[in-house]
Amino acid sequence: MEQCYHKAYSEGKHKQWSFAQDSHNCYISDNMHWGGSADPRVTSGCSIDGPPHGCGTAGGPWWTIQGAWDSLGISGTRKDAPDLAACLARAAGYAMFSYNIDSGHCYFSDKKKDFSGKKVVAVTSGCIASQVHDCPSIAGPHPPPACDTWPTYKTQAELAASPWGEYIHELYGAPPPANRFPLSIGSWWLIWDDLLSKHNVHVPTNSGKCPPAHCPLSHYTENNMYSPAHTSWIWHPPPYADDGPWVTGEKSSGWVEVMHKRDPFGDEHHGAWFMYAKGSGVWYHLGKYITFKEHADAWGHFAQGNEKMCQAAASAGYDSVIFLAHHDHVNYPCDQACGAPYMNIEIVAVKLQGTYTCGVNGKPDKSILRSGWATEACDCDNSLETTNCGKPHEQWHHGWGEHTGPSDEQQSSKEGTMVTDCSANQTSARDPEWFVSCNETGGCLRVTLASRRPRLSIVNSTRGKERTNGFLWCIDHTNMVVYLQMNAAAQPKVPPYFAAYFAVEDAAFPGNSCRFLATHWTSGNIANVYEHVSGLSGVTGQLNCKVAYTPSPGSDSVTNVTLYTG
Repeated sequence: MEQCYHKAYSEGKHKQWSFAQDSHNCYISDNMHWGGSADPRVTSGCSIDGPPHGCGTAGGPWWTIQGAWDSLGISGTRKDAPDLAACLARAAGYAMFSYNIDSGHCYFSDKKKDFSGKKVVAVTSGCIASQVHDCPSIAGPHPPPACDTWPTYKTQAELAASPWGEYIHELYGAPPPANRFPLSIGSWWLIWDDLLSKHNVHVPTNSGKCPPAHCPLSHYTENNMYSPAHTSWIWHPPPYADDGPWVTGEKSSGWVEVMHKRDPFGDEHHGAWFMYAKGSGVWYHLGKYITFKEHADAWGHFAQGNEKMCQAAASAGYDSVIFLAHHDHVNYPCDQACGAPYMNIEIVAVKLQGTYTCGVNGKPDKSILRSGWATEACDCDNSLETTNCGKPHEQWHHGWGEHTGPSDEQQSSKEGTMVTDCSANQTSARDPEWFVSCNETGGCLRVTLASRRPRLSIVNSTRGKERTNGFLWCIDHTNMVVYLQMNAAAQPKVPPYFAAYFAVEDAAFPGNSCRFLATHWTSGNIANVYEHVSGLSGVTGQLNCKVAYTPSPGSDSVTNVTLYTG
């Protein structure tokens, strides 16, 4: 099979291949229509760079078994696995794995002695050569080769002799307990760059913003749009198994390491949305949980909409809802670049409130969030943007709008342009003069208010040290349009980027408003409603703001957003 695979791809032109395990016949084709067999004893694959029509998920420069597998009798743990990828995902961290094509059973073992995988026509086995005696040099299908390697420490003494020992001690407040060994750094997802520098920890070269396609364990910068500044990631590609540590907790304890950014979208008044982030030092207890692939699956099971879903799940006795396969090009700016449909696991604490950094107004109970090795109370600070446990990481203090920038007057003077009021005083809006240079910067954003309410106004609500920086902005108060021009060169190199905050206010119902922010992300310029405020009038006149992206009317590098008030 290895020879078949390499023959198909080494020449760099073939589109698909198929390998029959019984006869060892290898078929290679340039046909653009998928012809792979689904026979349980046939392995097929296709090229990501030139996928045949109908190829589906059975693709990539590694292979996917079509069909199910059978029991093997290998010493270890048996799990039913729907496909090869699921088996490999579950086998992560084990010394050996083995699976059968006929019935769907996947085995893996921690016994690092003699290789015990079967090698019959319908079975393919694999093992870690450095840990298993007589491990075959070619054992059939195996995970894609790791582009980077990370150390594993068998004992506390080994770890203490490494710079990683000091890094871990500062992050967790104590050395790892005995049951954490062997400790594999590669099993982490998130690492703190400031601690790497402080303790002179050598790590693989950062591959850039996005992980290279098909290179597990690569060191890269951006896993999701909520990533704290000055952090980087270790790439763990999907699929994510429904019995992984993000579901069972580390050592089946129910405790998982997570990260959460204070609600930027205004939909976490019920429920706090965490991302899986082993290595963060912040632990959340899953409690009673239920898993789904997509948001729509949970909505159909509980109730439509994120907040109603959380309320219904909490009423049903659940503590957590876990999403294993949520597709989202905004949350995962690198998904298309690295060829992954999604890049992380979403863990929703349905009984918490994501409008608070810590999930609650005050200090979280020790039964919910912990620090250390999931043994200490989490001294979480709600004034910071990202869930924290009192550790003095500089990046926890940097969130949207928390950058010192020039005042309105300073910015006006510096740019030679009035940046606060650009009202056209006519029946139709007119772009400011500096919109003509959108192609020369990070692009422009035009936000237009669409409402039948007669007494609305737009104001800039950015305050004090949260002044905007890195772009020009102005408001046409007559035609209710906000204009922004992003200067990509002036933005931080990694998220979070600078932002401007605005409020839509209703004079007919004093105190009622909705608030939105405009910012620049690696995926482009975006605007998001992040809060609704009710005044003395209560819900009677409450605004229900939503944003919709609309095609640009011909202007290059301009993102058009319509803000509806309901």
